Amino acid sequence: MEHNKAPGPDGFPAEFYQKFWDIIKDDLMQMFLDLHAGDLPLFSFNFGVITLVPKVLEANRIQQYRPICLLNGVVILHETIHELHSKKQSGVILKIDFEKAYDKVRWSFLFQALRMKGFSSQWISWVQSFISGGNVAVNVNDEVGPYFQTKKGLRQGDPLSPILFNIVADMLAILINRAKISGVVPHLVDGGLSILQYADDTIIFMDNDLEQARNMKLLLCAFEQVSGLKINFHKSEIYCFGAAQQNLTEYMQLFGCNSGNLPMRLSNIDWRKVEERFEKRLSSWKSKHLSTGGRLTLINLVFSSLPMYMMSFFAIPKGVLKKLDYFRSRFFWQCDEGKRKYRLAKWDILCEPKDQGGLGIHNLDVKNTALLSKWLYNLLTSDGTWQQILRNKYLRSKPLSQAQWKNGDLHFWACLMKVKHDFLRFETFLIKNGSQVRFWEDRWLGQSTLREQYPCLYNIARYKQATVAVVLGTSLPNISWRRDLIGNKLAAWNNLLPRLANVVLCEDDDIFHWNLHPNGKFSVKSHYLALIHTDVPNINKRLWSMKAPLKIKIFLWYLHKGVLLTKHNLAKRNWQGSKQCCFCHKDKTIKYLFFECRFARAVWAIIHAAFGLAQPRSVSNMFGSWLVSFKKEFKPLVLLGAAATCWSLWLSRNNLVFEKKQYHSPLQVIFSTIHWLRSWAILQKPSSQDLLIAASQCLAQVAKEFFTRPHGWQSSLRIGYH
Repeated sequence: MEHNKAPGPDGFPAEFYQKFWDIIKDDLMQMFLDLHAGDLPLFSFNFGVITLVPKVLEANRIQQYRPICLLNGVVILHETIHELHSKKQSGVILKIDFEKAYDKVRWSFLFQALRMKGFSSQWISWVQSFISGGNVAVNVNDEVGPYFQTKKGLRQGDPLSPILFNIVADMLAILINRAKISGVVPHLVDGGLSILQYADDTIIFMDNDLEQARNMKLLLCAFEQVSGLKINFHKSEIYCFGAAQQNLTEYMQLFGCNSGNLPMRLSNIDWRKVEERFEKRLSSWKSKHLSTGGRLTLINLVFSSLPMYMMSFFAIPKGVLKKLDYFRSRFFWQCDEGKRKYRLAKWDILCEPKDQGGLGIHNLDVKNTALLSKWLYNLLTSDGTWQQILRNKYLRSKPLSQAQWKNGDLHFWACLMKVKHDFLRFETFLIKNGSQVRFWEDRWLGQSTLREQYPCLYNIARYKQATVAVVLGTSLPNISWRRDLIGNKLAAWNNLLPRLANVVLCEDDDIFHWNLHPNGKFSVKSHYLALIHTDVPNINKRLWSMKAPLKIKIFLWYLHKGVLLTKHNLAKRNWQGSKQCCFCHKDKTIKYLFFECRFARAVWAIIHAAFGLAQPRSVSNMFGSWLVSFKKEFKPLVLLGAAATCWSLWLSRNNLVFEKKQYHSPLQVIFSTIHWLRSWAILQKPSSQDLLIAASQCLAQVAKEFFTRPHGWQSSLRIGYH
């Protein structure tokens, strides 16, 4: 369940229980103890609200609303269809559409299915209380109507409903498999696939046999009667392949459905829909009402997540990637309503990790590679229907490293082969039978490949793709050399031989180990971070660990990169306005505006008088040697103070230029700095909060003293920096 969604009408999402677990855990645990003791009045908990969500635009009929897929099944289906096409085999595929699947489930059938699955009577009684004793109301235009009791079906949005529906749907698979064993209904190939189910979608595979297809129709009708589920045969589709196409009309009449068109409409696998969703979100959000930090958060949490489903299955086309990046960039730089805005940095820089100089916006191309690599990991480490299909079709006892894409192979396999090299860079194998591991080019003996450890031997080996099983399957290593082993080559071989003698092969499969995680298991996150990593030093660590609003961190990032939209930077973009500082009327850079301008030096001088802090000479100095000079425990607070000062200076310049607000004294900037420090104090740990409040009071006192001096704020320059 998603952490920000609420399972009930009280509106409390899952993250509420996580956040306040220490407060509510005792009451919740007592509730579960009462449940097991039979003392919990379940009826008082069993209320729900139906919110109608339109399935189409401008819905005007109740059928056009829905109360509010697994990719493995998509792989199996696509590979099966591809096999039928490529080998010109005969077969029939029936795609079933259930009418309002959750709403039609007959409770008596569900409870009987639970008993067949071996659930205890106590568990079934709990489920029965929640399912059959519920009260629901309909939410129309934010008005909740009267509650009423339901007579059948499962509630949408209930965390328990999906697993209960899967149990009901699994009964159809059991019926078909039993009928298949007895020879009553056909299947696509002997010992092969008969039914594929995911969510409320069901695909049935049949041989080209009309007589046995009639038995399948009878079985489906019987399942309707006992389960309560209703099959929309007029919305279902049938696909015939090979010789079965000659009987297409008979199959359509038998099942009362239409002929489907390939490619099969399945699981919304369409890049155009992703692009449309991006544009729809852009049109509904007004970026000008959001801070820079808010826009960055939305890009990573929403925009970067929209294409994840598709990216988990297909390599993202370059044109689509360019368009999605364009949408994200336009939103971040506020280029909405036909207005063009300045882009302060290249998109590639924004997509670099924060610790490597970027803003941490997700790189969709790299994330796509990491997501596709998970298929390769599961192909090597787990068993299932789709793994068996891919192994039999593409690997055929070859190691993954030797697998290739060739003309006629499915596009999905081409996508996996595209990311194979990046995936295998981070693998290590524990040798068992050695059949899946390359002797020279995989990691299995030490922390690097034998190719890297013994380059002189690798260069003269004849069969560089040989597996460990081939090389070590004989009493002596089975390696053929292009030249004699002499000199350093002989020495290297004599060094390798004793290591090979300790390797003992067995009949078990080789074990794959993912090097990027301590437990050896693949994760998309670890792969993504490894692929995007560069050797750039972590120069922004203190910036992003600072306890301040995200927009302030982004402002400092702009400042550090030198890309703030100052008059000097605007002139580089062919802006024709004046480049002079609004306080001292000199044509200067970012360094001058924040650290060398007479007005800015006065601000830093007052801070120096209050705390004895030397003024930073530049932005790089502020993040570098200037900050390093402080004790470790004070560095975060010192940087926070510098951030508040720079932010106040920047706001004062913008207020003067755009709002025509006059600044007669740097003390106005100082008190603005104090305001921000006090506002951000709540974000710090308690001890740091006290220090910030004390520092704010001290700075305010010193500022008042400067204000009462004979020469006012200009006296600060006499103790400042020239």
